[in-house]
Amino acid sequence: MIEFGSISGVVSDITGRAVVDAAVFIVGDCPEHPDILVLTDMNGHYLLDHLAGGLYIVMVYAEGKKPLNAEIVVEPGHNSRLDFVISY
Repeated sequence: MIEFGSISGVVSDITGRAVVDAAVFIVGDCPEHPDILVLTDMNGHYLLDHLAGGLYIVMVYAEGKKPLNAEIVVEPGHNSRLDFVISY
């Protein structure tokens, strides 16, 4: 059985308030992954799941704010935490 990992976290602004409906997605193609774009919930939380192990670049975009990206390693069978603080 193949194990997959996930990336989850919270998107907030510089005041600490949750950013609702921010788009969070993986860019690039290494490792190979399904096309996933999720929106943050009312608390700024997001989850990207069913990911093979490897190094990913995650991007977040919210209207009127600066887009950000960050690298994170996903290990099969584990969740990797990645929070974003975005500014105007």
